[in-house]
Amino acid sequence: MINLSEINEKLIEHNCVHSLSIDIEPETLKYNLIMSLGVSEEYSCEKFTIYFYDISRLNLIDFGGGLTQFMHLKINIDTSEMDRAYFQISEKDNHNIYFCFSNFDILN
Repeated sequence: MINLSEINEKLIEHNCVHSLSIDIEPETLKYNLIMSLGVSEEYSCEKFTIYFYDISRLNLIDFGGGLTQFMHLKINIDTSEMDRAYFQISEKDNHNIYFCFSNFDILN
């Protein structure tokens, strides 16, 4: 069972963006996003990497130009009853990232 409280705590601890990439599943035309966050901007620091499946409604602002941080990221269960979106992620204060997704895997 996924414990969203534990994952959300890790997201708060790991707020420095180390990588962010999007890929597409050509046969289904679904987009996936992989995000790796670190506890600091140092490349060798502890990282937390999540693979988000079937993302939609991606909103990303003020990204890049140096260190990007997502402060207080939080995953919630999506209550909008969209077809394939079961979760949503957003940044509590700055609202620099938001998207919905159907599932996710923790990679480390």
